[in-house]
Amino acid sequence: MSIKITDLPPEMIEQIFGHLQHHERLVVSCTCKAWRKLVFSPKFCKRLYLHLRSADDIVLKLRDGTVYELCRNAVISCESIPDDHKSSLNNYLQNAPLESLNIVTAKATAKWILEHNLAQMEMLETLHLDLRDCDGEMLRISHQTLKNATFKRMWTIEIDCPNLSAINSHLSDEKCVDFIKSLRGQLQSLMLFSEVKQVYTALSDVEWDNLRELHMNIVPRGNDLEILLERMPCLKKLVLHDNYTLPAIGKEFRAAKSLSELVLIKVNINAEFNKSLERLTLLESLMLINIIFTHGKEQCLKSSSIKRLTLCHRLRNPLPQFPNLKILNLQCEEFELCDILKDLCIYYPKLEQLSFGVAPGEIGVLQTESGYRETKSLSHLKKMEFLKTVQLNRIATELLDWSTCNDNRIESLRLDGCSIDGKTAQQLVQVFKQLRQLFLDHCYLRQPRTDVFELDENCTYGLRSQLPGCTISYYDCHIEELHDACGGGGKDVI
Repeated sequence: MSIKITDLPPEMIEQIFGHLQHHERLVVSCTCKAWRKLVFSPKFCKRLYLHLRSADDIVLKLRDGTVYELCRNAVISCESIPDDHKSSLNNYLQNAPLESLNIVTAKATAKWILEHNLAQMEMLETLHLDLRDCDGEMLRISHQTLKNATFKRMWTIEIDCPNLSAINSHLSDEKCVDFIKSLRGQLQSLMLFSEVKQVYTALSDVEWDNLRELHMNIVPRGNDLEILLERMPCLKKLVLHDNYTLPAIGKEFRAAKSLSELVLIKVNINAEFNKSLERLTLLESLMLINIIFTHGKEQCLKSSSIKRLTLCHRLRNPLPQFPNLKILNLQCEEFELCDILKDLCIYYPKLEQLSFGVAPGEIGVLQTESGYRETKSLSHLKKMEFLKTVQLNRIATELLDWSTCNDNRIESLRLDGCSIDGKTAQQLVQVFKQLRQLFLDHCYLRQPRTDVFELDENCTYGLRSQLPGCTISYYDCHIEELHDACGGGGKDVI
């Protein structure tokens, strides 16, 4: 006796839908009303955004209650809302299970929305305010479940939100600083953006006993950073982003005794930074983006506690020496990748996960600094005995010699935004015999032999037939058809 999937109980169908990608659930939602209702239930439509850009949107979009009445996220950017549309918007905001509300509009419209609806939105957790005409008028926000708030072009704000624990704020004057300091007893995450350096110094006047995460776009000078970190004894993540006069970071970090994750963006560091790493015994994750050494260029960064490292853009130094590193993410120029891959097995003998590639918007070809294409760069992966997961980001793979990776232990291979042909894909499945996951997401699938990519559901000779125990994903790929190679168009598959 055969059973149709439409005869299964809703609970079982819900479990099946849980294994589908977001775009796949949108496809099956067209099958019947019951499945559409299930797909657009609160469990699955968390990524669905309602964007109201005009008064017409309020009429047209809110009319389809089966979709938007369960939407978890809303963005309102209407400059003004006519009186005859306000009741519809009120009814929606007060009854939809919204968890996130983003208001990018004029002052009067935003104030009306908050005053009439905020208190009734019982499930709201995230609020984003970007107001286009601020004049210093007091804005009062009272909510019992709000956890995250973002304020841009900030007003004078009075907050009564007992569960608010994360703030992203643009500070401009002392009143804004006083507002932030008044919440210090409940804040766990603080992101600050200001052009006024004295703003950060003013934060050092009080204790931040509960703060776990701090982002700053300007690094305080001299001892100011050290004093600020002393006021934050439980700080675990610190992000410093300096676009202007770049300071030399070193001994200032000795006060951050609980720090486990450090991100430095466009910040100059010197030889003293090595001593700071030694003091940060709990530091496990380090991200370096556009880092420049001011002096002591020949000295590598060293630490035995670092387990996760992210290097983005050019680091004009030897690789940091982290013997216990397990996860490495690289984003460099093409010729740098070749040199770095040769040194990985020396610097990181315990590496388990490796991700490397070029910047977004580029497609890289592994080559030396002289322009010579390095086809055997991947042979170095074979020397890393603990390596299990490899990800290539935006790399042309057709010219790589994958056969040099024979007999390695890689179980998960991810190609993200790469170009690959069918011949290379077949070589992959022949070389990586222990593969359990193969992701060809956002890839450009090229001739020859695009047929192995299993565009036909009845294909019996594709990659899945060659690796029956491996999960293979084709998400948001572009397929090069045969006539495309002769100047024709391509085919997008989503």
